[in-house]
Amino acid sequence: MNSARELFEICYLTFLVIYVLYCLFLYIHRIREKEYTSFGILASVYLVYFSLNSSFILGLGLQPDILAGLIMAFITLFPATLVNFIARTRKEVVGGLIRWAIYPWFGLAIIALTMPLMGRWEWDLFRLIWGGLALYSLAVLWWIVVRAHHEGFYESTQLTMGVTGITLGLLLVGAEQFKLVALPYYAEDLAVVFFAVTMKYGLIKRYARYVRDLHHLSGKILDAHEEERKRLARDIHDGIGQSLLAIKLNLQMMKADRQRAVTDEALTELVDETSAAIEELRRIAMNLRPAFLKRTSIAEILRWYALRYEEKTGLNIVIDADDTITTDIRTKDNLYRICQEALNNVLKHSGAAEVLVALKKDRDKIMLSVSDNGSGMNERQFRDADGIGISTMRERAELLGGIFHMETTPAGGTTIKVGVPL
Repeated sequence: MNSARELFEICYLTFLVIYVLYCLFLYIHRIREKEYTSFGILASVYLVYFSLNSSFILGLGLQPDILAGLIMAFITLFPATLVNFIARTRKEVVGGLIRWAIYPWFGLAIIALTMPLMGRWEWDLFRLIWGGLALYSLAVLWWIVVRAHHEGFYESTQLTMGVTGITLGLLLVGAEQFKLVALPYYAEDLAVVFFAVTMKYGLIKRYARYVRDLHHLSGKILDAHEEERKRLARDIHDGIGQSLLAIKLNLQMMKADRQRAVTDEALTELVDETSAAIEELRRIAMNLRPAFLKRTSIAEILRWYALRYEEKTGLNIVIDADDTITTDIRTKDNLYRICQEALNNVLKHSGAAEVLVALKKDRDKIMLSVSDNGSGMNERQFRDADGIGISTMRERAELLGGIFHMETTPAGGTTIKVGVPL
């Protein structure tokens, strides 16, 4: 029995060391997104706990009371690192309900160090608090999972599988504590293995998607730059160019007929043509980057752009925006560009007559949605809808630490949803 346990411990410790080294190598190579770093912390905490609880350490003859306190402290830290990792993977802001599922564990871990000094009733009280906080943390994890599915989070399947494994492991350990079942000594460790493998697959899948999108975007961006140059050249030629040509012709006519006095009517015409050229130049500049982005709320920016877009295209745009939302210039700029691209897609592809643009505050996130009543897409068209517009909207959302999700049906139009941290 001892040899079987030692073999299991060697295999398990090797498994944990590989995971810790995997995260360390990612960090060394500057892949330092919060989800990868928090996964490394999670694996490291469990590695220390399992090492202290292994027969190799127990056989060293260390003082049992001190060792028991350290073991209890690290297993108490594990739920905090677990919730933190899931929140970071889901790109949730650590606040509100999530904060209370993380920070109390650190205080409880310090108390766990005093376990050798606890009497019977103190130990029972500690176990009761530990169990209650564990159930609360588990409820928070499932709340995050449900939100992930609702918002169409990319790795929601892996998230669900991982949390399910941890839930079953915790329930089995709890049942064992109440002597309802008898489990092998490694039951909870297998639950952690299942969770770690599932979440590592999710992280690798996410990284592979980032690399794939990067390769895809690199070519698309060059095409987009060329299209933007063509559009600017067309706008300048058809707008400012024509106005300046008219001014030039009027001035040439005045020069050729110097004997005739310049009339007020001719000067007025020149002034009007010059004003039109200036106005066209301002319009082009505003399309490139609105000057008032810095001093105006995102709600007002969206209303301003919707009004101009309605006048230009005839599309009926309804804005439902929360004026109390305040954010930094970078977030405003990217949300404005996402809305701009979404409306362009509606005009080009959907055949919609009406669009609803909603900007709301959802706990610790800004939620932007653009919904149209157009033709929508079937499942195959949806899978193939990977043009530069959708790719850049997704990229902008992820640069802000948020998520991008698109829903569409042939009968119900298309909805684009973006959630970014406040």
